[in-house]
Amino acid sequence: MPDIDLPDISLEEGFYGEGYGHPLKAGQEATEVFGRRGIKLEPTYTAKAAAAVLQQCTTHSEKSVLYWHTYNSADMGKFLANADINSIPVELRRTAGLTN
Repeated sequence: MPDIDLPDISLEEGFYGEGYGHPLKAGQEATEVFGRRGIKLEPTYTAKAAAAVLQQCTTHSEKSVLYWHTYNSADMGKFLANADINSIPVELRRTAGLTN
């Protein structure tokens, strides 16, 4: 794989809570926000990740923030059929294996 110049990636350490397997208040709030949009979160790991995403959206509202939710077994075919892969930045397409 070629060396790709990606932007800095940061680890949001403020969303661990009491530790492994323990829910977080911000995660419960994120579960409500995402739930209103039809996205189901489990109470610890995806809820904590979603809470971090919401903070990023608030803190960095001038930038796009990607939350890649994989806790879903729904058929996404109808959405992907209309997807414009070329609208995805080429670096991300390469990382996801969507282009050479």
